[in-house]
Amino acid sequence: AHAVANQVAVKVRKHGSAQRYTARVLAVGHECDIAMLTVDDDEFWEDVQPLEINGLPAMQESVMVVGFPTGGDNVCVTKGVVSRIDRSNYSHGRTTLLAIQVDAAINSGNSGGPVLLGDHVVGIAFQCLTSGENIGYIIPVPVINHFLEDLERNSGKYTGFCELGISWQSLENPDMKAALAMPKKMTGVYITKTEPMYDSHKQLEAGDVLTHFNGVEIADDGTFLFREAVRINFGHLVSQAFHGDVAHVKVWRNGQHLSLPVQLSTPQQLVPVHSHDVRPSYFIYGGLVFTPLTS
Repeated sequence: AHAVANQVAVKVRKHGSAQRYTARVLAVGHECDIAMLTVDDDEFWEDVQPLEINGLPAMQESVMVVGFPTGGDNVCVTKGVVSRIDRSNYSHGRTTLLAIQVDAAINSGNSGGPVLLGDHVVGIAFQCLTSGENIGYIIPVPVINHFLEDLERNSGKYTGFCELGISWQSLENPDMKAALAMPKKMTGVYITKTEPMYDSHKQLEAGDVLTHFNGVEIADDGTFLFREAVRINFGHLVSQAFHGDVAHVKVWRNGQHLSLPVQLSTPQQLVPVHSHDVRPSYFIYGGLVFTPLTS
């Protein structure tokens, strides 16, 4: 998405061709850093073979990153292994979603390029950690599929990724669990605050212990078993839902284990975290700032 943010015109070309075609942006998900484009010229689609988007690579599995990074004009292919699967910060959208860390070279210009495992796509290259060495990140299939299904559910309109709307702290201290009179084998996180902009504010309370989300057990450190030997933050479970979905959560409250329905929604901040593709409401000229006055 950051490659087409605030765009005026987008040009694309096929590998091995010198002709550039005008592309049209159909949808943009700035939070997940994905954009969907199309080309209206039928000539562009001649001899083009689609690739299947499927699968989540295992740790230490080799992948290939394809793109047009700095250093040349021709396509570049780099190879690396999967180093980590975890929730990570998406710098463009200022959000936290599932990401895959690889040691393949990902540089400026690689963004939007496919990451291949055999003959299918397992991700999209989108950012790297400049303070480290050989630390690149790709958008995994679960995030890509969520973006595509979101468009399908909402007639081509992108709505975003849900959040639960709570603040919490870990319950790794046994004395805290004892003070809450929790059963010995019960695990969960302690809710410290609920946001009034979310439906969870009506169902959950500060002081509750969130133990399950849609039947998945949450550990004392806020993680769940994502796959064999891989634990990630339970926020991933929330992000895979869609706006308006009803989740079933279990909480420990006043000595009772309650099951509650919570309607999920996308964030509704009073102050937006980003303003891509939106014209500013002010105008700067000669050191003066002009803006409409409120009533």
